[in-house]
Amino acid sequence: MEPKIKLIKWIGLFFAIVLPVISATSRLWTHNTNYDFTIWSYIIYVLPTLILLVIIRFGENESFSSLGLLNFNLKTLGHIGLQIIICLVLNLIFINILNFINVSSGPEPMYAKIQQFPAWGRTLVAMWAGFSEELAYRGYAITRLQQLTGNKYLAILVPIILFGLGHAANGSLVHVAFAMLMGIIFIVFYLKTKNLLANIFAHSLFDFLFLVIIPAMRS
Repeated sequence: MEPKIKLIKWIGLFFAIVLPVISATSRLWTHNTNYDFTIWSYIIYVLPTLILLVIIRFGENESFSSLGLLNFNLKTLGHIGLQIIICLVLNLIFINILNFINVSSGPEPMYAKIQQFPAWGRTLVAMWAGFSEELAYRGYAITRLQQLTGNKYLAILVPIILFGLGHAANGSLVHVAFAMLMGIIFIVFYLKTKNLLANIFAHSLFDFLFLVIIPAMRS
Protein backbone atom coordinates (compact mmCIF):
# COMPACT_ATOMS: atom_id res chain seq x y z
CA MET A 1 0.00 0.00 0.00
CA GLU A 2 1.34 3.43 -0.93
CA PRO A 3 2.27 5.64 2.04
CA LYS A 4 -0.09 8.36 0.77
CA ILE A 5 -3.07 5.98 0.68
CA LYS A 6 -2.13 4.59 4.08
CA LEU A 7 -2.10 8.09 5.56
CA ILE A 8 -5.48 8.86 3.95
CA LYS A 9 -6.95 5.73 5.49
CA TRP A 10 -5.67 6.69 8.95
CA ILE A 11 -7.21 10.13 8.51
CA GLY A 12 -10.46 8.44 7.48
CA LEU A 13 -10.38 6.34 10.64
CA PHE A 14 -9.92 9.48 12.72
CA PHE A 15 -13.10 11.02 11.31
CA ALA A 16 -14.97 7.70 11.38
CA ILE A 17 -14.38 6.39 14.88
CA VAL A 18 -12.04 8.66 16.88
CA LEU A 19 -13.55 12.14 16.59
CA PRO A 20 -17.09 11.03 17.63
CA VAL A 21 -15.64 9.23 20.66
CA ILE A 22 -13.68 12.29 21.78
CA SER A 23 -16.87 14.35 21.68
CA ALA A 24 -18.98 11.73 23.48
CA THR A 25 -16.53 10.80 26.23
CA SER A 26 -15.76 14.44 26.99
CA ARG A 27 -19.45 14.87 27.84
CA LEU A 28 -19.45 11.80 30.07
CA TRP A 29 -16.35 12.71 32.10
CA THR A 30 -17.25 16.42 32.43
CA HIS A 31 -20.91 15.58 33.22
CA ASN A 32 -21.99 17.98 30.47
CA THR A 33 -25.69 17.26 29.88
CA ASN A 34 -26.46 20.49 28.05
CA TYR A 35 -27.80 19.18 24.75
CA ASP A 36 -28.93 22.31 22.95
CA PHE A 37 -29.57 21.27 19.36
CA THR A 38 -28.71 24.13 17.01
CA ILE A 39 -27.81 24.40 13.36
CA TRP A 40 -24.15 24.19 14.38
CA SER A 41 -24.69 21.05 16.40
CA TYR A 42 -26.36 19.43 13.38
CA ILE A 43 -23.42 20.40 11.19
CA ILE A 44 -20.95 18.97 13.70
CA TYR A 45 -23.09 15.81 13.92
CA VAL A 46 -23.13 15.08 10.17
CA LEU A 47 -19.79 16.58 9.14
CA PRO A 48 -17.48 13.65 10.08
CA THR A 49 -19.57 11.24 7.98
CA LEU A 50 -19.65 13.62 5.00
CA ILE A 51 -15.88 14.04 5.22
CA LEU A 52 -15.49 10.26 5.43
CA LEU A 53 -17.56 9.78 2.26
CA VAL A 54 -15.33 12.26 0.44
CA ILE A 55 -12.20 10.50 1.72
CA ILE A 56 -13.43 7.10 0.55
CA ARG A 57 -14.48 8.23 -2.92
CA PHE A 58 -11.87 10.83 -3.80
CA GLY A 59 -9.00 10.25 -1.37
CA GLU A 60 -8.83 6.46 -1.51
CA ASN A 61 -10.52 6.25 -4.94
CA GLU A 62 -12.63 3.37 -3.62
CA SER A 63 -16.24 2.60 -4.49
CA PHE A 64 -18.81 2.39 -1.71
CA SER A 65 -19.54 -1.19 -2.75
CA SER A 66 -16.11 -2.07 -1.32
CA LEU A 67 -17.65 -1.51 2.12
CA GLY A 68 -20.56 -3.85 1.46
CA LEU A 69 -23.18 -1.47 0.07
CA LEU A 70 -24.74 -4.17 -2.08
CA ASN A 71 -27.99 -4.38 -3.96
CA PHE A 72 -31.16 -4.78 -1.90
CA ASN A 73 -32.74 -8.24 -2.32
CA LEU A 74 -34.74 -10.82 -0.39
CA LYS A 75 -31.64 -12.09 1.39
CA THR A 76 -30.92 -8.56 2.56
CA LEU A 77 -34.48 -8.33 3.86
CA GLY A 78 -34.01 -11.55 5.80
CA HIS A 79 -30.77 -10.33 7.34
CA ILE A 80 -32.47 -7.10 8.40
CA GLY A 81 -35.32 -8.94 10.10
CA LEU A 82 -33.02 -11.37 11.88
CA GLN A 83 -30.77 -8.59 13.19
CA ILE A 84 -33.73 -6.65 14.57
CA ILE A 85 -35.15 -9.73 16.30
CA ILE A 86 -31.81 -10.58 17.91
CA CYS A 87 -31.27 -6.98 19.01
CA LEU A 88 -34.74 -6.83 20.58
CA VAL A 89 -34.22 -10.10 22.44
CA LEU A 90 -30.83 -9.00 23.76
CA ASN A 91 -32.29 -5.62 24.71
CA LEU A 92 -34.94 -7.39 26.79
CA ILE A 93 -32.35 -9.66 28.42
CA PHE A 94 -30.08 -6.69 29.17
CA ILE A 95 -32.89 -4.72 30.83
CA ASN A 96 -33.92 -7.71 32.95
CA ILE A 97 -30.32 -8.28 34.08
CA LEU A 98 -30.10 -4.63 35.14
CA ASN A 99 -33.33 -4.97 37.08
CA PHE A 100 -32.17 -8.22 38.68
CA ILE A 101 -28.89 -6.73 39.94
CA ASN A 102 -30.67 -3.48 40.82
CA VAL A 103 -28.64 -1.26 38.51
CA SER A 104 -30.21 1.80 36.94
CA SER A 105 -29.25 3.03 33.50
CA GLY A 106 -29.33 6.54 34.94
CA PRO A 107 -30.60 9.75 33.35
CA GLU A 108 -30.80 9.96 29.58
CA PRO A 109 -30.44 13.67 28.74
CA MET A 110 -29.78 13.17 25.05
CA TYR A 111 -32.69 10.76 24.62
CA ALA A 112 -34.98 13.17 26.51
CA LYS A 113 -33.89 16.01 24.25
CA ILE A 114 -34.48 13.99 21.08
CA GLN A 115 -37.97 13.09 22.32
CA GLN A 116 -38.83 16.78 22.12
CA PHE A 117 -38.38 16.60 18.35
CA PRO A 118 -41.40 16.09 16.09
CA ALA A 119 -41.82 12.55 14.73
CA TRP A 120 -40.18 13.42 11.41
CA GLY A 121 -37.15 14.84 13.26
CA ARG A 122 -36.74 11.69 15.34
CA THR A 123 -37.11 9.63 12.18
CA LEU A 124 -34.25 11.55 10.55
CA VAL A 125 -32.10 11.02 13.65
CA ALA A 126 -32.76 7.26 13.53
CA MET A 127 -32.07 6.97 9.81
CA TRP A 128 -28.88 9.05 9.97
CA ALA A 129 -27.58 7.20 13.02
CA GLY A 130 -28.09 3.87 11.28
CA PHE A 131 -26.33 5.03 8.13
CA SER A 132 -23.45 6.96 9.68
CA GLU A 133 -22.63 4.51 12.47
CA GLU A 134 -22.73 1.40 10.31
CA LEU A 135 -20.66 3.12 7.64
CA ALA A 136 -18.07 4.25 10.18
CA TYR A 137 -17.87 1.50 12.80
CA ARG A 138 -18.58 -1.52 10.65
CA GLY A 139 -17.99 -0.93 6.95
CA TYR A 140 -15.05 1.47 7.18
CA ALA A 141 -13.36 0.72 10.50
CA ILE A 142 -13.20 -3.05 10.12
CA THR A 143 -11.98 -3.09 6.52
CA ARG A 144 -9.43 -0.28 6.93
CA LEU A 145 -8.02 -1.44 10.26
CA GLN A 146 -7.49 -4.90 8.83
CA GLN A 147 -5.79 -3.43 5.78
CA LEU A 148 -3.55 -1.17 7.87
CA THR A 149 -2.68 -3.55 10.72
CA GLY A 150 -3.16 -6.96 9.14
CA ASN A 151 -4.80 -8.03 12.39
CA LYS A 152 -8.40 -9.25 12.04
CA TYR A 153 -9.02 -9.41 15.77
CA LEU A 154 -7.80 -5.85 16.33
CA ALA A 155 -10.00 -4.71 13.44
CA ILE A 156 -13.00 -6.20 15.28
CA LEU A 157 -12.17 -5.26 18.88
CA VAL A 158 -11.33 -1.58 18.33
CA PRO A 159 -14.66 -0.72 16.62
CA ILE A 160 -16.62 -2.54 19.34
CA ILE A 161 -14.93 -0.55 22.12
CA LEU A 162 -15.11 2.79 20.31
CA PHE A 163 -18.72 2.23 19.28
CA GLY A 164 -19.58 1.81 22.94
CA LEU A 165 -17.59 4.87 24.00
CA GLY A 166 -19.22 6.81 21.18
CA HIS A 167 -22.52 6.40 23.04
CA ALA A 168 -21.12 7.77 26.30
CA ALA A 169 -22.99 11.03 25.65
CA ASN A 170 -26.22 9.12 26.30
CA GLY A 171 -25.60 9.45 29.99
CA SER A 172 -23.79 6.57 31.71
CA LEU A 173 -21.48 3.58 31.44
CA VAL A 174 -24.55 1.34 31.21
CA HIS A 175 -25.31 2.92 27.84
CA VAL A 176 -21.71 2.29 26.79
CA ALA A 177 -22.01 -1.39 27.71
CA PHE A 178 -25.32 -1.76 25.87
CA ALA A 179 -23.92 -0.08 22.77
CA MET A 180 -20.97 -2.48 22.81
CA LEU A 181 -23.38 -5.40 22.99
CA MET A 182 -25.34 -4.09 20.00
CA GLY A 183 -22.09 -3.39 18.22
CA ILE A 184 -21.07 -7.03 18.58
CA ILE A 185 -24.33 -8.15 16.95
CA PHE A 186 -23.93 -5.76 14.04
CA ILE A 187 -20.29 -6.78 13.55
CA VAL A 188 -21.12 -10.50 13.56
CA PHE A 189 -23.72 -9.97 10.85
CA TYR A 190 -21.43 -7.74 8.82
CA LEU A 191 -18.57 -10.24 8.91
CA LYS A 192 -20.93 -13.08 8.07
CA THR A 193 -22.83 -11.41 5.22
CA LYS A 194 -20.50 -8.56 4.09
CA ASN A 195 -23.76 -6.70 3.48
CA LEU A 196 -23.50 -3.24 5.00
CA LEU A 197 -26.86 -2.26 3.54
CA ALA A 198 -28.61 -4.84 5.74
CA ASN A 199 -26.80 -3.46 8.79
CA ILE A 200 -27.81 0.11 7.96
CA PHE A 201 -31.49 -0.77 7.59
CA ALA A 202 -31.54 -2.95 10.72
CA HIS A 203 -29.78 -0.32 12.83
CA SER A 204 -32.02 2.48 11.53
CA LEU A 205 -35.21 0.51 12.12
CA PHE A 206 -34.08 -0.49 15.62
CA ASP A 207 -33.49 3.16 16.50
CA PHE A 208 -36.75 4.15 14.80
CA LEU A 209 -38.61 1.70 16.99
CA PHE A 210 -37.31 3.26 20.22
CA LEU A 211 -37.31 6.88 19.09
CA VAL A 212 -40.63 7.01 17.24
CA ILE A 213 -42.84 3.90 17.48
CA ILE A 214 -42.63 3.12 21.20
CA PRO A 215 -43.04 6.77 22.32
CA ALA A 216 -46.08 7.05 20.02
CA MET A 217 -47.61 3.94 21.60
CA ARG A 218 -47.05 5.35 25.10
CA SER A 219 -48.65 8.71 24.33
